[in-house]
Amino acid sequence: MRMACLAALALIASACGGSEVVLVAAGTTLVDSGFIEVVADDFSAQTGIDVDVIGEATAQVLALARSGSVDVTITHAPDLEAEFEADGLASRSATVFTSRFVIAGPPNVRLGADDAPGAFREIADMQGPFVGREDGSGTALVEASIWRTAGVDGPSQDWYLSTGQGMGLTLQVASERSAFVLAELGTFLSTGRLLLVDTGIVDARLENPYRAMSVAAVERTGPADFVDWLTSSEGRTSIERANRQVFQSTDVYLPAPAETS
Repeated sequence: MRMACLAALALIASACGGSEVVLVAAGTTLVDSGFIEVVADDFSAQTGIDVDVIGEATAQVLALARSGSVDVTITHAPDLEAEFEADGLASRSATVFTSRFVIAGPPNVRLGADDAPGAFREIADMQGPFVGREDGSGTALVEASIWRTAGVDGPSQDWYLSTGQGMGLTLQVASERSAFVLAELGTFLSTGRLLLVDTGIVDARLENPYRAMSVAAVERTGPADFVDWLTSSEGRTSIERANRQVFQSTDVYLPAPAETS
């Protein structure tokens, strides 16, 4: 797998001779953790199809797909994904693995809440600080939903800092400021030297399914093959191997059953 910068996307296909290249736009959570690199490399080794990946917030990922700039998306925003599919823009679509979000914060502060909205209300009562992405990512959408359920307009408060950036950088800012943050588990585990701990809040609202979609306008078979492979036995084995290699664990990204539509 090769990491592609946004400005270079249009040049990749012409620069790679006759070999097929699948351009994948994935959420920054997957790219920042390094997880998707291992999975993409396994696909390339098994099929001979090169994979180039760009990491962007989910809203930008789907905008790139709508403009025809990428071949495959891997995102974690069910409502936006359903809209993309309803518009007839996906030729293959499947939930490929699931992760979870954690509410992380400084180790010297304990939360007494037993669900995510309660934790957010508690953070608001203590006036944070809280660091959020507000970048159109799946993480930002989940965070906004929890604030609404909590009945708090977190981003409007003085103690709320918006980075507008990816998960890795947002975690670093939260660590530097001893702040709370909603983080995707994989990136939280892989971001080094964090002065933050998982608060241990368990809530169904923190479940985090990832969906892969191949863009319908793409006539090559490689993109659909990649989506199908992710839910095949080979793909699930790769996901499990990537967990062990990147996180020394087997349950950070859980592979989904082999179903496509």
